[in-house]
Amino acid sequence: MSLTPLATVTDVANRMPRALTTAEQTRATTLLVDASSRIRAHCRQAFTQVQTTEIIAPVDNQIILPQRPVISVDAVARVNADGRSFMPYSVWTWDGKATLMLGPPSAIVNAPAVWTDMDWFWRNVTYQVTYTHGYSVIPDDVVGVAAGMVARVLMAPGSPGVISETIGGYAYRMADGFPTAQVDLTSADEKILKSYCGRRNRTIELR
Repeated sequence: MSLTPLATVTDVANRMPRALTTAEQTRATTLLVDASSRIRAHCRQAFTQVQTTEIIAPVDNQIILPQRPVISVDAVARVNADGRSFMPYSVWTWDGKATLMLGPPSAIVNAPAVWTDMDWFWRNVTYQVTYTHGYSVIPDDVVGVAAGMVARVLMAPGSPGVISETIGGYAYRMADGFPTAQVDLTSADEKILKSYCGRRNRTIELR
């Protein structure tokens, strides 16, 4: 699923010391997609408000939902032994933040007796969780990082004879007078994003 960029061309323009050219506005649109992808990969967060379904292995009887902030937990199902079928699981509570507490299966109608008799069986399996998460408005500091990443690329000098240069934590290289700088996170950017990098359980990718 393609997610919307974490900042807009206007956000980039507002951080530039000069007006964007028409060509730069077009380029900024593509660079914002790259920057947003880089931020999401670094934080392992979608940021945009969406619904996600993940198969997660709990620790004891707790499931830590990896995407933040969690808005609602929409469905929980136990993954059967074949790894492809699921049984709805209703004995759980949500702390309103990011943790699900799983209860024993004795209250589930028609649950196999083995679920109740063998405590390890229901604790040490995986669960499919569907939940809604993300921000209705992207936080200002995340917008600033994404826009700043793009602005740095657009402002990379194109002076003749310049091959490469490093400014602080940002580096670029020229090839035949064309700036080949790519959007990337600086150490300062990573420090800003640190609070958004949530704790993760062991998750299994759905195919």
